[in-house]
Amino acid sequence: MQALIVLSNKLDQSPHNRVYLLDYFQEMFVVYEKIASKLIQAQQAAISEGQFLRDELNVGNDIIALAKLWLNAEKMNRFTGWEAMHKEAFECYSDTEKQVLSECRHKASVLAQQQLEEQEKTLQHFTENN
Repeated sequence: MQALIVLSNKLDQSPHNRVYLLDYFQEMFVVYEKIASKLIQAQQAAISEGQFLRDELNVGNDIIALAKLWLNAEKMNRFTGWEAMHKEAFECYSDTEKQVLSECRHKASVLAQQQLEEQEKTLQHFTENN
């Protein structure tokens, strides 16, 4: 984007310079491509999130199906929230269901630890560089 501004300024000074004009439009196209790519990525992420939410609604109250969905989508924060509200429900499930829920708990724990480590690294980086 900075290069586009520089070329624009050069064109202001020499509006009939074909080299500046060509460079300007080439740079404009590069910027357009980058913006379009980011918009497509954002759209794909929104579609994916919408599909996940639709799937989550379609599953309904089947916590095991939800847990499997959360595991596959790596949305362990969903499980953590559910677990916090339904701690007592864990004892009502069969051994197979408890195993799936335990897997969710373990994965949520691992992801939480990874996030904590990333936060500590970020804090350390900013502390050392200031």
